[in-house]
Amino acid sequence: MSRPRPNKTRPLPAMVASTRDAEKAAELIEALSGCLEGTAEEGALVDLIFKLEVWEAKKIWRGTALAQRR
Repeated sequence: MSRPRPNKTRPLPAMVASTRDAEKAAELIEALSGCLEGTAEEGALVDLIFKLEVWEAKKIWRGTALAQRR
């Protein structure tokens, strides 16, 4: 079963791994905002938000870990 896509020209990122990926995810989140509940778009929106939040948490953790080593 394939993942739902908001637009065939912009596939969902598998994982947010860089600032560029985060920017793309944010753009897709904005494009999907206002989608109807229970649709494939809603699933894609939730998935993107989760991935972006995980990336942000990892970024914060890495910054904290680096600061503690100094």
